[in-house]
Amino acid sequence: MNKSIIAIFFIGCFLLSATVGVGQAENIDIKNIGISFISNYSPGENNFGKQTWGISVCPEGLVYFANNGLLVSGDKFWKTYEFPGNAMRSVHAISKDTILVGGADEVGLFIAGDIPGEFSYHSLMPQIDSSFHTFGTVWNILESHKAIYLRSGSVIFEFKNNRIVPLMHSQLFEYMTLLNDTLYVSIAGKGLGTYIDSTFRLLPFGSSFSQINVKGFFQFNESEKIIFTDNEGIFVVNNDKLIPFESDISKEFTEDLISEVLMIDNRYFIIGTVKNGLFIIDHQGRLLQHINKNVGLQNNTIISMELDHNNNLWVGLDSGISYIELNSCLTKINSETDIGTGYVTAFHDGKLFLGTNQGLFYTSWKEAINGQIKTSAIVPVKNTAGQVWTLFEAAGELYCGHHKGLYLINGDEAVLVNQNRGCWKVDSIQNWPGYFIESSYRGFYILKTGKNQVLESVAKLSGLNHKTRLFQQDETGHFWIITSEGRIIRFSIDQETFSVKDMEDMTDAPGLPDFKQVMMVGSSKQIFFSTELGMFHYDMQQQKFVNNEYYDYIIGKNKLCYEFFEDDFQRIWFVTADEIGYLSLHFGNTKKEYLNFNELSDSYTRIFGKIGVLDQDNILFGVDNGFYHYKTDCSEKGDYSFNAFITGVETNAPPIKWNENENSSTPIPVFDHYKNSFSFSFTSNQYIDQENLQYKYFLEGMDDQWSDWTPRNIKEYNNLREGKYAFKVVSKNKFNIESTPATFSFVVKPPLLRSTGFLILKILLLLGLILFFRVYWIRKINAEREKMEQLRIAEQEEKRKKYEKEQLKSQQKIVELQNEKLEKDLLLKSKELSNSTYNILQKNIILQELKKEMEQMYHEKDIHSRDKKIKRLIKLIGNEINTEQDWEVFDMHFNAVHEDFIEKLRKRYPDLTQNDERFCIFIKMNNTTKEIASFMNLSTRGVETARYRLRKKMGLKRSENLFDVITSL
Repeated sequence: MNKSIIAIFFIGCFLLSATVGVGQAENIDIKNIGISFISNYSPGENNFGKQTWGISVCPEGLVYFANNGLLVSGDKFWKTYEFPGNAMRSVHAISKDTILVGGADEVGLFIAGDIPGEFSYHSLMPQIDSSFHTFGTVWNILESHKAIYLRSGSVIFEFKNNRIVPLMHSQLFEYMTLLNDTLYVSIAGKGLGTYIDSTFRLLPFGSSFSQINVKGFFQFNESEKIIFTDNEGIFVVNNDKLIPFESDISKEFTEDLISEVLMIDNRYFIIGTVKNGLFIIDHQGRLLQHINKNVGLQNNTIISMELDHNNNLWVGLDSGISYIELNSCLTKINSETDIGTGYVTAFHDGKLFLGTNQGLFYTSWKEAINGQIKTSAIVPVKNTAGQVWTLFEAAGELYCGHHKGLYLINGDEAVLVNQNRGCWKVDSIQNWPGYFIESSYRGFYILKTGKNQVLESVAKLSGLNHKTRLFQQDETGHFWIITSEGRIIRFSIDQETFSVKDMEDMTDAPGLPDFKQVMMVGSSKQIFFSTELGMFHYDMQQQKFVNNEYYDYIIGKNKLCYEFFEDDFQRIWFVTADEIGYLSLHFGNTKKEYLNFNELSDSYTRIFGKIGVLDQDNILFGVDNGFYHYKTDCSEKGDYSFNAFITGVETNAPPIKWNENENSSTPIPVFDHYKNSFSFSFTSNQYIDQENLQYKYFLEGMDDQWSDWTPRNIKEYNNLREGKYAFKVVSKNKFNIESTPATFSFVVKPPLLRSTGFLILKILLLLGLILFFRVYWIRKINAEREKMEQLRIAEQEEKRKKYEKEQLKSQQKIVELQNEKLEKDLLLKSKELSNSTYNILQKNIILQELKKEMEQMYHEKDIHSRDKKIKRLIKLIGNEINTEQDWEVFDMHFNAVHEDFIEKLRKRYPDLTQNDERFCIFIKMNNTTKEIASFMNLSTRGVETARYRLRKKMGLKRSENLFDVITSL
C-alpha cells in the first residue's frame, strides 16, 4: 500500500472520528511550527526516584506518578508516599482521594485522609488467593464503565466494587487496552485478541502478533484500526487485513523502539521511543514535532506518557519527568547550534530570515508551515556573523542592517553595500522617490537606489550631531528623533544640500509632562511618544502634545510602551515592561488580547527587538535564546474545570478528635490550643505556566477579607485563638480565570484557662467562693452572734455566778449561822445529852444506892414501918430508875448529834437489837464498862457478856477492836 493510500485512510479516519476511550483531549491543535515548551523536573532537585513507570490524572485534574512510591505533583512541590518495596510500576487515579496502584507482587489503594496531604496505603493482597500472590509486576491499569483491569506479567485482575479477583492467568500478558469498553489482550505465543464473557478469542489477524510486542492498538471506527509495535513498525487494519504503514519517518519507529503510544482527538498520535524521545504525527502520518534531548528533553528514553486536563503532556523518563505544553499557541524555533539572541525577522523569497546577535540565519518557510522544518534546517547566511539590527525590503531586495554596515542579501550569502558601521534602521523618505535615510553609530546617512536597484550611500546628513537609533518621519515630512539624553527633536531635510533645517527641541512643548523615560512608537501615520505618565501625540492644528486617553485606558496609563504599531491586519501590537499583546476590533469594540506566556514575557528582546508579523496567523518574537512562534488562530483548548486544592496542612501535632460537619460528610478536626500554628500549602490543576499562577486566601474566623493575589503557595498562621475556622484558597491562571475555591475547616480548642471545662470550673469556683464567703459571713455573723450570745451568757453566767456566789455567800453565811446555831444546838444538846446522861447516871447511882439501902431496910425488924417505908421508897425509886421515856429522850438527843451512825450501823449489821444498838452507842461515846452497866442496869459481868455477844453478832475477829469498828462508822 503506497503513501497516498495510507494518507487517504488517515483522512477517512479523521472524518469519521469515532469516539475512542483512550485520549481525553478534544479539538486540540498541536502546532507544527517550532517545538513545544518543555519543563523538566530532575530527580535530584525534586527528591523523587529516577524512573517514572506510570502517570494518571484524576477526574479533578491532579496528577499522580508511579515512582519510588506514589508521587504527587503540585505547584512548586513534589511529594512521595511510601509503597511496599518501592517498586511501583502502575497507577490509576479513581479520584483525587482514591488511587489504585500496582507493583512487584503487590497491589493496593492509597486512600486520602481527612486532612489534606495525607495518604494511607491499603493492600488488596489479602483479597487475592495465595496461589496468585506471585503474579509478577503490575504494568498498567485501565478503567472501563464496568470495571478496572490490572495487567501483570502472568495475571490480569478485575477490580470492581472494592473487590479484586483474577480474570486471566497462567499466560504471559504483554499488552492490554480498552477499545469501546472491550478488553483487548496480547498474549505471548498466541497473539492479539479480545476477552469477552470470560473467554479469550484471537482476532482474525491476532496470531500475526504472537511473536511481536504490541505497544498501541487504536480504533477509528468499527472496521479500521491501527497497531503500533515496538520494532516492527506500524500496521493498519482494514477489514481484518494487516497493511504495513510507511511514511517518511517509518524507519525511525523500527530503529528507535516504540515504548508508549497515545492517541489524541482521533487526529494525533504521540509515539514515545526508547532511543529517540517522542514523535507527534497527525492523522495523515505527517510529523508535527520531534521532541528529544536535542531540543530540551532530559533524556531520550520514554517510559510513560499521559495528557492532563489542559491537553498538555506529562512524560515519565528513564531519569526524570518532563511536562510538554502541547496545547499552547507559543512554540520555540530550535536549532542544533545556538543562533544567539533574536532581534528581527523577515519573510522573503519563500525563506524565513532570522536576525540575531550572532548573525543572520534562514530556513524554508514552506517546510516550516508544513511541519517539516528540522533544527538542522536553520542555516546561517554567509558573511553575516555578528550583530544584526534590522531587516527591510527595498526595490524588491532584502537588506540587512548589521554591526559592520549595510548588507544586500543574495540567496544564502550577504554582500556589503556600505560600511556605515552599526546600521540601526533604514526607512524611505516621503516624496523623495528612491531615497532612504539610515541611522548608524556614526550618525544619519542619505541612501539612494543606484545601479541594479542596489542602495548606495549618497551623503552624511549634516547639521545633526545626535546619534540615535530611534527616528520616524510623520505625514508632513518632518523627522522626529529621541536623543541619547532623552530629548525630543523635530527637523526637516533640505533635499539639495542633504542638511538639517527647521530643527526644534520639542521636549518642553505644551501638553507634554515632565517625564523620565520616553519611547517613540507608532508609524508615519501616527507617531506616539510613550512615557511613564501616558501616551502622547503631537497635534499639528493645536500645536501641542495631546494625551491619548483611550490607549492609556486600554494599555495602562502609567505603562511605558517599547513597541506600538499597526500591522496589515488591523491589529495594533504593543509591548510594555510586563505585557505583550495586541488590540483588535471585535464586533465594533476594541478587544485586548494578552500573550500571557511567562516564557515570552521574561525573554523577549525589548527596546532593540521587533515583533515579526509574517502573516495574519504567524508571529515571531526575538528572545534571549532565539525565536518564539505564535499562532493567532490557535486556541488553547482543554477541560478548564479549574480547581484549587489544599495539598498540605502542617501543625506541630495531629488533631485530638473529630467533630461532625453539618455541611459535609468529612469530619472537622479539632486541635489543642497549644497546637494553634498552621502552615497551609495549596496548588491547582493548572500545570502550564505555573510562574503566572497566583493565589488568594481567606481564613474564615480570623481574616476580615481575602488576601491580595500572590504567587506564593504557602500560608502560615500562628497563635490562632480558639474557635471554628475555614481556610479557603482560590487560584488564578494567566488568562485571569479564577478557580473554584478549596476549603479546609478545623477547630482550635480554647486553652485550659479558656476552655468550657475550665469555664465551668471557674463558675463552680466562683459559686464556691460565693458560697464560701456566704457561709463564711454567715458563720462569722453567727460567730459574732454566738460570741455576743456567749458574752451575754457569760455576763449572765457571771452575774449568775456572782449572784450564786452572793447567794452562796448568803447561804454559806446562813449555813454558817445555821451551823453555828446547830453547833450551838448540838453543843447544847450534847450538853443536855451529857447532862441527861449524867443525870441518868447520877440518878441511877443514887437510886441504886437507895435501892440497896432499901433492900437493907427491908430486913428491919419493924415490919410494918419497914414495909411501909420500903414500899414508899421502892415506888419512888421505880419512878426514877431508867424508864423507857428516859431512853427515848436519850435516843432523840443521840440521833440529833450522830444522825447517820444508827443508819450505818443498821445497814452494816441489820441483826442487832435495840439494846445492841444502845450498847454500841455507849461504846461510841467511849463510856466505861461500869458506866455502861449503870446505864443499862447490868452488872459488870453482864456488860462483858453483852460485849461478847455483840462481837459475835457483828462477826468480828479476835484481832479486831470493837471500839475501833464502832467509832469508824
